[in-house]
Amino acid sequence: MKLFKIDIFKSCQAEITRITSRRLYIIVVFILPVLSILFFTSLLKDGIPTKMPIAIVDLDHSAISRKIAQNIDVTQLSKVTIYLQSETGSHV
Repeated sequence: MKLFKIDIFKSCQAEITRITSRRLYIIVVFILPVLSILFFTSLLKDGIPTKMPIAIVDLDHSAISRKIAQNIDVTQLSKVTIYLQSETGSHV
């Protein structure tokens, strides 16, 4: 059992040495996860976002595309705010 603990300790030491060997590893392992947590907690601090604005570009004007737009609009999470006729007008 003692040998097992020594092996784990040596393995941890090797991994810590590897992580601290390059700045990129430190950023990826420690800083980016913390920034991700901060970003998502600030995004969802008021609960689940509802009625997020959606723009729809309908190029074929078919019954199926109108039905898809209706289905998107009836959900609580999104609200279709604008219907665009071309992709060139969609750049905001």
